[in-house]
Amino acid sequence: MMDLPSLLQLPNELLYKISGLAEPRDLLVLCQTNRRMHDICLKWIYCTLVLEDLAQVVKCCRTLISCSEAAYSVCELTIACHCPRVGLGSFYRLVACTVGRLTNLAVFDISNSRSIFKYFSDKRFPNLLVCTIPSTIDTISFLKGCPQIYHLSVIPSADGDLRLASPLQSVSMPNLRRFFGPPYVACAVIPGSLASSISIYWPLPDANLPMDFSGCLAALAHSRRDVIYLKSMMPEWDCGIIPAITSHIPHVQHLAFQNLMDCKEREAFVSRIEGALHLLPRLQCIDLFERTRPTAYTRADEGTLDKEFEIMRRWGDHSPSLGFVTLPSHTRWIRDDGVWLPWPPTPNGHGPEMDLDYRWLFRVVDTIPDIPPVYATLARHLAGSDGILAVQSAIENDGVVPDSILARARALRLQKSQRDA
Repeated sequence: MMDLPSLLQLPNELLYKISGLAEPRDLLVLCQTNRRMHDICLKWIYCTLVLEDLAQVVKCCRTLISCSEAAYSVCELTIACHCPRVGLGSFYRLVACTVGRLTNLAVFDISNSRSIFKYFSDKRFPNLLVCTIPSTIDTISFLKGCPQIYHLSVIPSADGDLRLASPLQSVSMPNLRRFFGPPYVACAVIPGSLASSISIYWPLPDANLPMDFSGCLAALAHSRRDVIYLKSMMPEWDCGIIPAITSHIPHVQHLAFQNLMDCKEREAFVSRIEGALHLLPRLQCIDLFERTRPTAYTRADEGTLDKEFEIMRRWGDHSPSLGFVTLPSHTRWIRDDGVWLPWPPTPNGHGPEMDLDYRWLFRVVDTIPDIPPVYATLARHLAGSDGILAVQSAIENDGVVPDSILARARALRLQKSQRDA
C-alpha cells in the first residue's frame, strides 16, 4: 500500500505559507512537533506582538533575549501599557537589553509608553516603515536613525511638550508619505520628504505666543509632493489658518478641521472658508468636525438642512471642483450631477435612515422658489411621473411623503451607486 505523503516532505517555503494560515493556538502545537516546524512556526508566533501590561512586557523580553530567532521574527510591536517613569530599574535594564535585538522591526507603536521609548531612541531599525511614538526630547534622535520611515505618527503629551516647542533641528526623511503630529515636529521632518497626507495636532493657544500657522504651512510646502490632504486638529477653529493654507498649499484637495473644545467662532470660520474657496482651485472635499465624533449619530432636522443647503449652493458656486462637504451637524453633503444632496451620518448609504433626506429633497423642490431646475428633475426621476404628483399632494396635506415613494427613491439611488462602483 502506498504511503500517504507527509507534511514534512513539503519545502520550507510552502510550510511557512501554510503555517501562516493557522490560529495562534495551533502554531504553538506545531511548534512542538520537531525542530524544523519549531523554526518555521516561531516566525509567525512572534511576528506581531501586542503587550498590554508590565507582566507581558517582562515575559516577552526574557523570551526575546534567550532566543535570537524569536527576536529576529518580531516585525510588528505594540507596547500599550503605561510604565512608571521612576523605579523598576531592573525592568528598564531588561527592556534596554531587548531593544537592540529587534533588528527586523517594521511596524512600531509605543505611544503610550513614554518612559520605555527613550531606550529605543539611540537604536537603529533599518526595516522600520510605520511607527507611532510619543513626542519627547528623544523623538528627533530616534527619527534621525530611521530615515526610511514612510508613515509617522507623533503623539503629543498632555502638557504640550513645552520642551519641544522651540524650532527643532531638521531631520531628513526622504521616504515619508504620511504624517500625524504637532507642528514643531512636522516642520522638522516634512521638508524634502514625499509627504502628501498630513494631520497637524495644534497645541493650546498661548496669549504671549500667537500660533504661527504661516510658518508651519510654509514648511509643509517644501515637501517634494503637493500636499493633497491636510487635517488640522485644533483646540478651537482659528480663522488665521485659512489664509496660511491659501498662501502656501493652494493645491490641496481635501481639507479637514476638527476642534477639540467648544467652538465660539463657528460662523466666522465657515464664512472665512467660503471667502477663500476661489483661491483653492483643486479642492474636492471639506470636513468640519466639532470635538470628537459621537458614537451614535443623530440626523439633522430639516431646518438645519435648509441652512446648510444655502451654504452648499454658495460654496458650489465659488468652487466648481468641490464635491464633498461635512458640516458640524455631521451631515455629509455630496454634489452629484450638479445636485447637492445631504447624506445622513450613518454607516449605510441606503435604507430607512435615508428617509429624512428624501423627504427634504421632495419638500425643497416645492418650497424654495429659486432652486435650480435640476433638483425638480431629480425629484421626478426618483418619485416617477405619477408619484411626484402624489408627493406634492401629500406634502400640502400633511407633510408626509408616502412610503412607496421613499422605497422607490431608495432603490433607484442604490442602483446608481452600484453602477458607479
